[in-house]
Amino acid sequence: MPIQGLTEDEENEILEEVDRMDEAKPESPVLTAVEVADLLRVSYRTIITMAKAGEIPAFVIAGQWRFSRSAILKWIDDISNELYDPVMRTI
Repeated sequence: MPIQGLTEDEENEILEEVDRMDEAKPESPVLTAVEVADLLRVSYRTIITMAKAGEIPAFVIAGQWRFSRSAILKWIDDISNELYDPVMRTI
């Protein structure tokens, strides 16, 4: 849909700038439970249960669970490097 009052070139320039802004947006250092669930391909409820049990690095702010991106990535790396026994290992 054209932007009213702009030429096609001006509209394209604005749209390209918006795209650049989206690409340059830094990743948040703090993740929500939904974002961690998506990252790990598990349910939101699984992440909340793990957080409450202290099985995943997490903290609470204003009653909501939050996760440090760097801590989650380190945690993933740490558990990935352990000797994994599918019978004995639970996460």
